[in-house]
Amino acid sequence: MITPDWTLHTKGADLSTKPIQELKNVWWALNDKRNHEASQKKLQAIYEARHDICCSCAKARMFVRYLSSGTYTVVNHPVEGRHLKNCGFYTEVNGYISDKEFGGSSDFKEILTFCYHNDINSTESTEQHKPLSGKNSFNQQSKLLRLMNQLCTEAYMHAYIKPFFENRVSRHKQEARIFAKLRDSASSIQFGDTTLDHYIFYGRQGEQYAERALKAKSWKGAGRRHVFLIEMVNNIQENVCEMLFDGEPVYYERIIRPGLKTTSGPYLVLSSIVEDEGEFFRHTACVKPIVSREVPMLVDSNYERTMALNLIENINEYTQSSKVDYWSLLKPLIPKPNANGDQILPDFILTHKVKGRNAFREIVEVMGTDNEEYSARKQRLIPEMKQKFYSNQLSEVKAYIPGRIEKYSDKIRDIMLSK
Repeated sequence: MITPDWTLHTKGADLSTKPIQELKNVWWALNDKRNHEASQKKLQAIYEARHDICCSCAKARMFVRYLSSGTYTVVNHPVEGRHLKNCGFYTEVNGYISDKEFGGSSDFKEILTFCYHNDINSTESTEQHKPLSGKNSFNQQSKLLRLMNQLCTEAYMHAYIKPFFENRVSRHKQEARIFAKLRDSASSIQFGDTTLDHYIFYGRQGEQYAERALKAKSWKGAGRRHVFLIEMVNNIQENVCEMLFDGEPVYYERIIRPGLKTTSGPYLVLSSIVEDEGEFFRHTACVKPIVSREVPMLVDSNYERTMALNLIENINEYTQSSKVDYWSLLKPLIPKPNANGDQILPDFILTHKVKGRNAFREIVEVMGTDNEEYSARKQRLIPEMKQKFYSNQLSEVKAYIPGRIEKYSDKIRDIMLSK
């Protein structure tokens, strides 16, 4: 096995151009060395500079990612990340860039190329405002929702592990870090002649930066000029195409709110902003509830939020911070299809890992209703759900019955204390 050299480049740059920096014999970034303190500092510097990495073995493109565990790691680009087999950074890469706007259909392939507005009004014909009940429900999700799900997954916002250090930064700085991770997770998605992360904005001046990008003389993005804005909002009131974000009126051409509109905030909002004859306006909003502003895990209902908060409290109170012995809560966002076309997706997965092995792993299904059809479909899919998400255990919690979430939480607390 060879240990190659690296060159560092501006994010999205042609790797054949002159590099910003050369790094010789990067043994410290190999899988068994990269968690050392000195290695982590080097990877952190690359991550914060937002550089792409070119591996000398075969000009493979790589990135540094920040994990929810608080460590930095190296990942290969899904298309351009092909190394020689004897390279220390070799992994199987099976990605491709579709010639369509969206990289996937019924099997929910990873989004590798994206465009939301080919012209000023086009998005797609499958926008949904209500939950669907058929086997193709997930197939008909909005592209903007599927993009949100992928960004949250790539940024590890769908997982919770007890932090190693107490958070001492302000909420504003903490949210800025969350938004930056979401933006950076789009760095492998092609958007016209560049990558999508260059056209995602956030923060107090995010809308101003978005308009500045739309005003630029050159446009390297896809389709008609459009960019994206990420926000967190505590309260939303909706009236047709007008929404009040924490009391401030905001207007849209289209609003996508999957699931129950009665679910309370806070919310994560992903908006498309477009330009038309010199005017800038918000076109489409995708709104999803999250657990909290500190834990921006997407949820589908108030019941799911309550369950997540209870389990996270247990993880924080009754487990240790360790890289070899830890509990985690996962909210899967990407479904897995079965042979009949059903898209299978559990509500949560609770896991206890010890030295890389699962000491405990359970799927948690939060039942929001006693509807017979809903319950029958759940029962039919449970065997495949356990198989596809690698769990021998599954608990159905009838959240619509008062006290059931707390009862399950107490059971998990006792299990944690017994480990």
